[in-house]
Amino acid sequence: MTKNRLTYTLYAYGVCVFIFLIFRALWVPPFPDEILNFHVYVDTGDFLPFTSYPDANNHLISTFFNWISYYLFGANVIWMRWFELLSFLLFFKALIGLREFFKHQIVSTCFVIALSSGFFVLTFFTLARGYGMSMTFLLSALLYLFKAFKATDSRAILISFVFSALTLWSNLSMSISVMLIVLMLCYRTYQIRNKASLTIWFYLNAFFLGLLPIGLAIIYGFYLKAAGALWLGGSTSFYHDIFVNLSYRFLGDKGIWLVGIILLTCLVAFILNFKKIRLHSTIVVITTLFIGTVVGTITLHLLFGVNYPHNRAALHLLLLFLLFVFVLFDQATNWTKYLAAIPASIILIHHLININFSYPSGWKDSTMNKDLYEVLLEQQNNADELLTISAPFYFGEVVHYFNYREPSRLNNVQWIDYPNPIADFIIANPVDKVPNNGKYDTLYSHNTTKVALLENKDKTTWNVLDHKKLRTVSSSDSLLTIGSFYLYLEERKAILTSISTELSCSEKVDFASINVIFFNNVFEEVYNEEIILNQFRNDFTEPQKFEKSLFFTVDPEEYVVEIVLNNPKKYNWKVIRPESWIYKARLD
Repeated sequence: MTKNRLTYTLYAYGVCVFIFLIFRALWVPPFPDEILNFHVYVDTGDFLPFTSYPDANNHLISTFFNWISYYLFGANVIWMRWFELLSFLLFFKALIGLREFFKHQIVSTCFVIALSSGFFVLTFFTLARGYGMSMTFLLSALLYLFKAFKATDSRAILISFVFSALTLWSNLSMSISVMLIVLMLCYRTYQIRNKASLTIWFYLNAFFLGLLPIGLAIIYGFYLKAAGALWLGGSTSFYHDIFVNLSYRFLGDKGIWLVGIILLTCLVAFILNFKKIRLHSTIVVITTLFIGTVVGTITLHLLFGVNYPHNRAALHLLLLFLLFVFVLFDQATNWTKYLAAIPASIILIHHLININFSYPSGWKDSTMNKDLYEVLLEQQNNADELLTISAPFYFGEVVHYFNYREPSRLNNVQWIDYPNPIADFIIANPVDKVPNNGKYDTLYSHNTTKVALLENKDKTTWNVLDHKKLRTVSSSDSLLTIGSFYLYLEERKAILTSISTELSCSEKVDFASINVIFFNNVFEEVYNEEIILNQFRNDFTEPQKFEKSLFFTVDPEEYVVEIVLNNPKKYNWKVIRPESWIYKARLD
């Protein structure tokens, strides 16, 4: 096949993958991390670095595009995925561009197929999270880094600088790789300074478009580290936290063995061609970058206690590893170059076996679709009282998001003491292994994920202990008590608190919450459950009906139970005729 015809064939393959990703972006249910990013940064519009809530969940460029999508299409994270999805087109174009640096068509073809077929990698082009964009920008930065070393090309250096900055502001986990790219770009600039007749405009562009934003991103990374926001990762070992974890994520339960086959195949090709390997810029650059990133990651952990990145935070190591492997295969001068088909085939077959439109790769057990929510909502609509729901926090975030988009009377989900036997309903997945013992009816179970809605056959009978009714109050205090109860228990009991009111606020709320707090007899805080109001409704300028219950399992003691409006930003709230109740039930 001619080179041009092969390129067109690969583009056709890329179009097929893109169509597949479109359907996944439309059909895969909202993921908890997308929802958290939306509520904390997008809905509030407060996402700028150093001023917004410090958390690595804020992948700035992705959050910015999510914010644009929110104002164009509304509060639906499905539409926020489109910018991430479109970045795949640039990702695939970068893959095609990297073929220029391979000698053998078979190896470059296998490289493109491998990097555009991994189910784990493709997942991130269908989630509004920033990881897809960061992979796109990283590969684009590498493409122009290779171009800069292949020829005296100052334009390629500038473009690589820009893509490096975009990479880091999309995903701070890629800091080490980006810093190594920057060092190589600076070295290449020094090499060609006389040949290319570099002007002051080149240096100014390199500084303001590349070095300055990269420097600010690194400073921001240290800021997040100091705030304890860079928590994703492990501290066991590089092998366990990165190699094993990434192998499992990328290629499933047998991932460690499949990666072992890929490494063994590569080693065989390397040994059989060792004497024929000729160093050139491409192999030197990718070897320096891959090994440098590995060494830098280990060094940061040993010297500064930085967690080893795993899961999605280690995607850059996966991309560099695959590029490194295929560049090594490309050094073969005999039949061993065809061994490159082995890793490409493993990745492609694994992808085809695992194709689905139900869950993100690696999060099968924590994906809840809207069908389950609608069954739960139907149960609430047929009940007079507020139903209590126990679930892991990630299912709770999804339920609250659906409630936010289509307001209903459905209660908040609680994950305290999950699976809590006093709850009316439990949302469970196979991993949790919720003991049934004939106590629950299964109202819904997803065919693929097996995430299920369980109904407690023996509903808890609640007895009223006290009821408080207050007059309408307006306040901008940082803490406003809207219910207070004294509670004395001689034995362990189930306790339920309930509140009904209307809330209004003169401006849009970035953060406020209703909290139920239990204090013991020395006024120590025992429980503190919150309902975040801006995740309940996005606009309180018109009065909004608020009716929620929260349940607890409480040890025998003396308590003061406070229901408060937590208002740290001192909005002017109006709490209209609040009523609150406290109930108890016997624990079997």
